[in-house]
Amino acid sequence: MATRNTVEVKKCPLIGPCLTLTGKEIEIDIEPTDKVERIKERVEEKEGIPPQQQRLIYSGKQMNDEKTAADYKILDYTLWPFWVDTNVDPPFHKSSDGTVRDSRGQIIRLYPEVPVVLERFRGLGVPIAAASRTGETKAANQLLELFDFVRHFVHREIYPGSKVAHFERLQQKTGVPFSQMIFFDDEKRNIVDVSKLGVTCIHVQNGMSLQTLTQGLETFAKAQAGP
Repeated sequence: MATRNTVEVKKCPLIGPCLTLTGKEIEIDIEPTDKVERIKERVEEKEGIPPQQQRLIYSGKQMNDEKTAADYKILDYTLWPFWVDTNVDPPFHKSSDGTVRDSRGQIIRLYPEVPVVLERFRGLGVPIAAASRTGETKAANQLLELFDFVRHFVHREIYPGSKVAHFERLQQKTGVPFSQMIFFDDEKRNIVDVSKLGVTCIHVQNGMSLQTLTQGLETFAKAQAGP
């Protein structure tokens, strides 16, 4: 009988979705629309373990091959800390005390400096766009509305797919050259892909903050100045 290898699926704060296998972490690309069977194929590509010998575990339970990553909320954000081990259940609503909560009454929190960062952009007169590959399109847009962030974003590209496709559409809509754009994101793979377009990319490691904003503006200024 073949040995079954247990693989735990979780969110790694610095590198995005990853898996823990026999005590080590491996980075793996996971799209919201990917079925669990596809994730197993990627584990095989990385570690050489056939899918039939894998048992994927999420939150202590075995994952169903026919389910998708979005079903298990394997998603990531830059404005709010929704890691996969957080049970966040849309639809969302604003309660009488002014807090935003999910369908179970759990309070939804932002990264602390996000509102200040957005106001800083507004003060600088810099137009902002939201680009997300999440499969929870309706929920993401609902949160932007409940937190009153819609007024900050002149464009929203929120749907599964490639971040490159998001930026290509943004460029077509706005006419702004890629070289005049700054991209903040928490996943290195997105940074690598979008930077190839000529966009100044900043890796957000612990949520969007004023320090990260300053770093981005300084990096952008240097890129504009040239060698």
